[in-house]
Amino acid sequence: MPYKKLPGYYPDQDECQPGEELKDYLETIYPLKPSRTFDEMDNDLRADGELTSIIYESSILYVLRRLVATTEHFYRVSGENKIATNIALRSYLRNYTRYSDEQVNKLSKLLLPCMETARDAFSEGDKNTAKQQRRMYQWSCFVCGKEMDDSNIPTADHFWPRGMGGLSNSGNLRMVCQICNNNHKRDNINHADYHYEEIAISATDYKHYKGSGHPKVHEVAVFAKSKYQCVVCNEPAYRVGELTIGRIDLKDGWHYLNLAAFCLKHKPE
Repeated sequence: MPYKKLPGYYPDQDECQPGEELKDYLETIYPLKPSRTFDEMDNDLRADGELTSIIYESSILYVLRRLVATTEHFYRVSGENKIATNIALRSYLRNYTRYSDEQVNKLSKLLLPCMETARDAFSEGDKNTAKQQRRMYQWSCFVCGKEMDDSNIPTADHFWPRGMGGLSNSGNLRMVCQICNNNHKRDNINHADYHYEEIAISATDYKHYKGSGHPKVHEVAVFAKSKYQCVVCNEPAYRVGELTIGRIDLKDGWHYLNLAAFCLKHKPE
């Protein structure tokens, strides 16, 4: 596919997603601090802080997911009564966690909107606008950069998953091919939500890597880690075209911290 510099469609997310607000608040409760165990692992593997960072990020997402799921549980048990849900949630936070009263108040205010987003869906107007833009500019999949057609059907995807507090509006909508959507839609918030610890492949070169039978979700995880753009030219997939997986350091192995997304022009091997 030839390089194409297209007008930007995906806007910056001026409107903060409810789940994003919750994540930001959890990071103030649990700021990243030196950890002897993880810092030693990071240092021994020469990860330059990346291993420590992803472990921290993954742990924050665990807490977020646990709290959102608990809120959803109380909502269902209460017969979808919001007032009863709030009372049960506050009681749970006070009796089964060690959060302060101030933190309980803040968390409950942030969690209820996250629960509500799971019941919303994109309007047909938002989806039609995105599809019209894709047809006009022959856009590619936001995740992998491949062109979308009848054999690779475009689908509307929540960039921040609605089950974890993502709004159903145009600012949170991305057009994604059906293949990537099937591997991206599992309420994964960002790259730390994938099983990064499983992505270590024994391969001698790119051809060997492609034939290793790795699951598609591993590629999507690396695309997410690279923010869905080529790490060399920093162009997003939907503009630069198809992305591929490559090693950052060709002398190192095929493991998650050494893998990144590259456009075909800048593919290292």
